Amino acid sequence: MSLRHSLLLFFKGFLWFLIITATIAIGSLSGILYGLLSNLPQVESLEYYQPGMITTVYSDDDQVLAEFFQEKRYLLPFKKIPTRFIQALLAAEDAQFYQHWGLDFPGIGRALWVDLKARKIVQGGSTITQQLAKILFLTPERTVDRKLKEALLALQIEKRYTKNEILAMYCNQIYFGSGCYGVETAARTYFGKGVDRLHLTQLAMLAGLPKSPESFSPFNNPQKAMARRNYVLKRMREEGVITIKEYENSQRMALGLGRHQKKPQIAQYFAEMTRQYLEDKYGVNMLYRNGLKVYTTLNWNLQQAAESAVLDGINELRERQKISPDAPVQPEAALMAVETGTGNIKAYVGGVSFDRSKFNRVIQAKRQPGSSFKPIFYAKALDGILTPASIMQDTPIVLINPYSGQEWRPQNFDKKYKGAITLRQALQESRNVVSVRLLKRVGVKNAIAFAKKLGITSSLHPYLSLALGSADVTLWEMTGAFSVFANQGMRIEPNYIRHITDSDGKLIEETIPAPQQAISEQTAYLITSLLEGVVQHGTGTKAKVLNRPVAAKTGTTNDFMDAWFIGYVPQLVVGTWVGYDQKKTLGDKETGGQTAAPIWVKFMEKANDKYPVQAFPVPEGIVQINIDAQSGMPATPRCKKIIRESFRRGTEPGYYCTWH
Repeated sequence: MSLRHSLLLFFKGFLWFLIITATIAIGSLSGILYGLLSNLPQVESLEYYQPGMITTVYSDDDQVLAEFFQEKRYLLPFKKIPTRFIQALLAAEDAQFYQHWGLDFPGIGRALWVDLKARKIVQGGSTITQQLAKILFLTPERTVDRKLKEALLALQIEKRYTKNEILAMYCNQIYFGSGCYGVETAARTYFGKGVDRLHLTQLAMLAGLPKSPESFSPFNNPQKAMARRNYVLKRMREEGVITIKEYENSQRMALGLGRHQKKPQIAQYFAEMTRQYLEDKYGVNMLYRNGLKVYTTLNWNLQQAAESAVLDGINELRERQKISPDAPVQPEAALMAVETGTGNIKAYVGGVSFDRSKFNRVIQAKRQPGSSFKPIFYAKALDGILTPASIMQDTPIVLINPYSGQEWRPQNFDKKYKGAITLRQALQESRNVVSVRLLKRVGVKNAIAFAKKLGITSSLHPYLSLALGSADVTLWEMTGAFSVFANQGMRIEPNYIRHITDSDGKLIEETIPAPQQAISEQTAYLITSLLEGVVQHGTGTKAKVLNRPVAAKTGTTNDFMDAWFIGYVPQLVVGTWVGYDQKKTLGDKETGGQTAAPIWVKFMEKANDKYPVQAFPVPEGIVQINIDAQSGMPATPRCKKIIRESFRRGTEPGYYCTWH
């Protein structure tokens, strides 16, 4: 065989070897790429790109009460992102962004050389598009497999979206440290204002954060933040997007962080109630990702007044009873204020400290209301059976339980008896024995049905002990029931949301009050008139300090375990409760008038500014005559104490007083 023939055979064999090797390599690479491609997320899902946004809760004057989020983010369209920030970001992260198509091969080469020298992945050489692919679709670990997927996804993203669309997604999605997602959130957090109001050095600092958000955070390390900012400014100068003068001036400037004057956290129980409502109705995804705007009825100033009044009242109780701040169970209080005519909740305190206890005592705590429950069946008695001047016997009574045969001897708080007294005097002085006699006369089942009309939804047992407030009810129910009296007999369910919109401003929910006539205007006025007497001459005299028409009732339970004060002016109904969660005594003489009324008064002193003095309107069908306060009959010149009393027309007494 000649040398030429041998060489020909050798080259032929080598060629086949190369072909076979190349085929195997291509096949292997194709298999790898196919495997990667088949497992890649669908880039088409970005058509429905919706990063998690903040749900914001507003007061009635549109101040921010609360924010709910999983990732704290305010979304910005590309046109609202400052050009200077884009320039700073590209100079720091991807100078060739507008030239490449997803991958920066020179950058990859440089990163590969560094990785080879370090014998591990140190630099990634990732473009902004690759970074976006990673944070949207992939896990953060540094592996060859993940880098290949990242590159393939970047190519697909570049093919489907414009450069500006990619930048908008990146600027809204990327993490900037300190719990901030997106450039707008970062601007508000670090500088206390929107990104559109930042100057060059502030924008440069933000642009330097994505590389290592916590490490370069000005909160964590101001020196590193300054060095990183200056590097970004240097890169901007090298890229020609800022002048030498701008660069030199900027290098010497301070970080310019905003003063973090955090607004006081208020209405935390109210905010949590709102959050639970939104989650129950719209679901977790919509709550934390759709950027809802929730406009509530709560008034910022009244809420502050309510929280201050509750805290002052509890501190005064602690001082009186010498309760240590370190006591394992500290006393609690709650307050709820509802506007008449609308049912709008204007102030809402579910406890002394939300941080200490999330238990909401307005809606979750069921407690005995004591004498504050009496106006409910007194109103039933006035609803066509008796009048404010009707005579009741305040004398001892013995009742026999038909099932057990046991005796029950109800007693008055002062353990004294006054004999024949009017219905007005009985309620003013909260005479327990009269209340039991009255409930027996009205009928327990009739009284319960009447209570349901007023909005009491808790189970009420048909026992005469109901006359002393033995049922367990919530402050929400009691305040709502009294609002019927204040609202001329109209029942409006207390509400706390005006309307809700999505992130685009589209209305998705609106509350329109739906008043219903629960009781007659005349009955509502008569019980209001009696409750005015409670303030002027009875157990609620602490409210007289307001110097305006007020109707109210105190409530105190056995062993001073619960203290209530529920009262109203024509425009606003306010309920307060004080007690221990564990149902223990508040201390000797801690009655509704002593313990709960001061909280009510302190709050209403602030509310006076918002709600001017008005008299309770007198409806048609009410007549007023002078009567003897003792006999309840039309007065004569011989009567010792004469009062002006109200009656439903046709029910006024027909005979003059014969007692004097």
